[in-house]
Amino acid sequence: MRPIIAVYHHVRRAYHPLAQQGRWMPAEDNALRKAFAEHGAQWEKISNVVGRASGDCRDRYRNHIEHRDQRQNGAWTKEEEEELTKIVLEMTIEQGKDIDNDVFWGIVSQRMGNRRGRQQVRIKWTDSLSNQFKNRGQKPRWSQMDSYLLVHKVASLNVRDDSEVDWKQLPDENWNVWSAHQLQRRWKTLKDSIKDSKHMTHTEIMEILKNKKAQSPPPPTKKKGKAATSAEVIDDSDDEGGAPVAGSSSGPGTVAAIVHA
Repeated sequence: MRPIIAVYHHVRRAYHPLAQQGRWMPAEDNALRKAFAEHGAQWEKISNVVGRASGDCRDRYRNHIEHRDQRQNGAWTKEEEEELTKIVLEMTIEQGKDIDNDVFWGIVSQRMGNRRGRQQVRIKWTDSLSNQFKNRGQKPRWSQMDSYLLVHKVASLNVRDDSEVDWKQLPDENWNVWSAHQLQRRWKTLKDSIKDSKHMTHTEIMEILKNKKAQSPPPPTKKKGKAATSAEVIDDSDDEGGAPVAGSSSGPGTVAAIVHA
C-alpha cells in the first residue's frame, strides 16, 4: 500500500536505535567536531563514533558546528536581507531557475561569508523574503482563500497519505506566493484543527476539510487608503485555532509579473 522508499524512510526515522536522542550536549558537539576532522563527510563512520544517527550528525555539523565562530544570531539587518535576496536571485531567476527549490543553501551561506548558516539563510528566504519578493515588496498574510486552495489542491492529488504529497508541485502561475515549506506547515495546522485527527486516515481528514472548505470565500474587499494587495480581516478560526488572519495572496503573486513590472 506504500511505495517502498516511503516505508524505508519511515522505518529509519521511527525505529533507528540512535534516533530521537534529545538535545545535543557540548561533549557530543566536541566528539562530532573531532570525528569530522578525522573522517570528513563520511557520516556513517561519524555516527559510529558519536553515537547519533548519521543524518543527525550531518545536520548538526552543517547547521550548528561548521563556521560557528563566524556566525551571527538574532535579528537580520536590512543590509543582510538585501544581500541574501541579491544572491538568491543571481543563483535562480537570472539563470532561469526556481527561487524556492533550486537554491544550494550551503553556497548561499558561503557567499555571505558564513555570517549566517545554511539553515538560517534557507529559513529567512523561504519563510519571509521569498514571499515579499513575489508580492512586490508587500508582506503577504495567509487568507481563507489560501486555505481553500490548499485543501482542494491536496484533494486533487488522490494520494493515500499526505507523506506522499510533493509540496513543491502545488503552486501554480496564479498561486505561487507560498513556499513548499510554508504550505506543508499550513497543511499541518489545518489537520490539527480537527479533533482526533491523529487517529484518522488521510481520507477521513480530507473529507472533513473538503466539507469545511466546500465553498470558495468571497473575494476580499479593499479598504480606502490601503494597497490593492491587502484585504479585510477574515475570521479563519477553523484553520488557525480561533485566531483571525488577514490579507490575501491572490494579488500579483507571480515571478513573471514582478520581473517584467
